[in-house]
Amino acid sequence: MSTIFAWLDVDRVQWRALLGASLKADFSAMRLPNQPSGRRMARAIGFSLLVYGIAGISPAFIAWIANDQLFAGAMMTTFVAFMVLSTLLLGDGTTVISPTDHHVLGFRPITSRTYLAVRVSAILVRTGVIATAVALAPVGVFLFKGGLHPARAIAALVAAYAVGLAVTLAVVAMYGWMLRIAGPTRLKRWATYTQFAAQSVAWGGFFITTQGLGRQTMAGTSFSESAWWLLYPGTWFGSYVALGAGEFTAPVMTSALLSLAMVAALARLIGGKLSLGYAEDLARVASGASRPAPAASEGRWLGLLNSETRAVALLVRSHLRHDVKFRMGLISLLPITIMYMYLGGMPPDPFVPRAGDGNGDGDAMVIMAALLFLPPTLRRVLVTSQAFRAAWVFHVTPADHAKLVLSSRNIITLFFLLPYLALLATILIYAFADVTHALIHTAFIGMLAYLILQVIIMLNPQLPFSLPIDKEAQGGRMFGIMIVATLAGLVFYLVLTKIIYQSGVAMLGFAVALLALAVVLDRITRRRAEARAMTYVD
Repeated sequence: MSTIFAWLDVDRVQWRALLGASLKADFSAMRLPNQPSGRRMARAIGFSLLVYGIAGISPAFIAWIANDQLFAGAMMTTFVAFMVLSTLLLGDGTTVISPTDHHVLGFRPITSRTYLAVRVSAILVRTGVIATAVALAPVGVFLFKGGLHPARAIAALVAAYAVGLAVTLAVVAMYGWMLRIAGPTRLKRWATYTQFAAQSVAWGGFFITTQGLGRQTMAGTSFSESAWWLLYPGTWFGSYVALGAGEFTAPVMTSALLSLAMVAALARLIGGKLSLGYAEDLARVASGASRPAPAASEGRWLGLLNSETRAVALLVRSHLRHDVKFRMGLISLLPITIMYMYLGGMPPDPFVPRAGDGNGDGDAMVIMAALLFLPPTLRRVLVTSQAFRAAWVFHVTPADHAKLVLSSRNIITLFFLLPYLALLATILIYAFADVTHALIHTAFIGMLAYLILQVIIMLNPQLPFSLPIDKEAQGGRMFGIMIVATLAGLVFYLVLTKIIYQSGVAMLGFAVALLALAVVLDRITRRRAEARAMTYVD
């Protein structure tokens, strides 16, 4: 090990100490199992691991039914790569360009290479956990399918770690490149553009690849019979499974060599010019970030809001301008929503009877799932912040705590949910060719989305920007919300179209019931928020 660290020009003692301190800081609450924060983090991490494990069911099923080992391995590495990439883009990857600890370590005798090695190693720890959770089910299939095959299972696990390593190095290289060429003033803007582009490529590539490969599975296509699949990087790492199964053909060997070449090229890229000037680049960002932000100005439209909602609106606007992670949290929702809408296509009019087996209902369910996915995710973004300790100011002002809690709901509704509903109504008017049907359908699913948001706030009435960002659970929570939103969209759509839309009386009664429920939930939320404010302990 000493030889490896010497070759990397990384101080082993400093690396070990700083990596341990980094992991302890990230999981500090876990050392207090009897405290609410420790139990909350343990539940969040456990839920995330469960979600990642569920994500591995699909590649495990494909591995069970597929006859081609190269194809089965490629599908597993595709899912692992997507989960790792999405998690890094949701927050962990920005650790590379974050100067948060530079004021503590910057003046110490720590080399730039060591500084970067610590950051990359901390990210790789999370990558290893994610890759293990996703690959657990398919590795089990590779182990027991057609008898006991330990070599194939070990090769599958190595493939999962290798693709996770490649994705991590690629993300680090992307953010490192941006850190080098963008100054402190341009970094926020560049980070936003890069985040959106990378998320779009990740989600678009995943859906296109899995849909296309899924159809190939049913057709019985073999990767080993075509050289065209060598153009797909997932095949490069999936070839490890075929090697573990004893397939030493030219396409398999070529794919394995390409994967090794890719990892080596990324490692060389990171260990070259990027690592040499990494600490200096962070110093530039830290000096730019230390400058005080200009005071927030109020526009005329803010005067239309009450005091608490206006204060939260100013905070949201300031975070959008100056908090990179907050901006990325919002930007990351756009590619997901666009892909949901793309998969949904043009839904059929639910008020018009159709012959056949209900083709097109799935498209409408996907669109509804996209709408139901937004409220809980946006609400999570609006209650977490790197500057969560500054939330103490809420408890020393004469502001109404219940109104502050409900202000996050109002902000999400006014500035996110309503514009999305307006866009959805426009799409439905075009798809239905009936304005009345489109507006009624949009109104009902909008009320359902609003009620979901209200229930979430009622169950956990947190003040805006008052919780720390849980990097370890953020990705798993995102995918968990997607799963729940998809199931809820299915149930709600079936109830609306099969029961409620069958008569005008049913629609009127259901609308009144939803409005009454919203009023009741609002009052309960106010009481819970007031009770929590009374029991607050710093």
